[in-house]
Amino acid sequence: MVRPRDGDGIKRTIVKRGDRFYAYEVTSTMENGKKKTVSTYLGRVDPDTKELLPKIPEKSAENRRKIAKEKEIAILKGVSSKEYGATYLLHEVQLRMSLGEDLMRAFGNSGKTILAAAMAYLMEPGAFRNIDSTLERTYIREFYDLRASMDSGTLSDFTRNLGEKAMNIDRFFELRVKGSNGLVAWDTTTNGTYSELDQMAEYVVNNKDGEDIKQTKTGFATDMRGIPLMFRHYPGTISDIATVDRMVSDIERYGKKDALFVFDRGFVSGANVKHLLDKGIRFTAPANTSSKAIKTLMSRFVKTNESLDMIHDGHAYKVWKTQIGLTEADRLSADGSQAYSFHGVRRCRTRG
Repeated sequence: MVRPRDGDGIKRTIVKRGDRFYAYEVTSTMENGKKKTVSTYLGRVDPDTKELLPKIPEKSAENRRKIAKEKEIAILKGVSSKEYGATYLLHEVQLRMSLGEDLMRAFGNSGKTILAAAMAYLMEPGAFRNIDSTLERTYIREFYDLRASMDSGTLSDFTRNLGEKAMNIDRFFELRVKGSNGLVAWDTTTNGTYSELDQMAEYVVNNKDGEDIKQTKTGFATDMRGIPLMFRHYPGTISDIATVDRMVSDIERYGKKDALFVFDRGFVSGANVKHLLDKGIRFTAPANTSSKAIKTLMSRFVKTNESLDMIHDGHAYKVWKTQIGLTEADRLSADGSQAYSFHGVRRCRTRG
């Protein structure tokens, strides 16, 4: 049982600590037959008047609670949730390709930024200027310790400076080619444009998309896994065989003098094949089944008993090795050079 003692009430006492005076409110009560004193702090006291000094708002208990609450909010602001799965996946993929290693060797620390930008764009394709939001949403920035902003203006400066690093780009292509297995697949594509693109855009009437517009041509070299090795930009009307000559020259300059080149059937024409043979370039390409010579050979293939059964990548194939010849056609190519046609070569047997 608790009750106030008779004759006791609320008293104020002043305590000196150092050169300051503090006032307390003291209340005495009886609790279970024992005296209990409770002190409540009132504040600082003027040593002359003994009156309480006005409280400083910044140091009040209420203000201290407010500051503590704001600190808790500030701590929560430092906690974030990031998407990290795709970051780790793409990082492991680039490790298998040695992509990051080659970028760092060719571009120095900028290689890390190039890799991060490419990963962000892969995660969320769209306008390249928007990759900064992807970097903030995912774990890429923290994973590669990127501190610089990647906003639109910064990206513009970065890509412009990167495009001027011709020697670094060439070094990167060299590293990619040297790391390949010697098989190089080459293909070209055209792109319509309204820009000049360093004077390489050339006007074409009725292009592949049926438009009358300027275009450029881009050639891509990949290994047999489809992993890019290098690319080159060309004037829009340059012939495919001219891009091959330049590509072969680049590949040899990068140290692959014995490369085997792989082309698609769109490249296969009599003139192109003769050019490659004359240059001593090793190549392989699927046959163009619209060719009369190929149709004839296919008919012979169905009837031959000289074919072999072979297995490649777990699939069984029937293989027949034969020859095909080239002969001058009675026409000229589009560029005015001599055209060539394929023809089947029949084997001759001698009788003894």
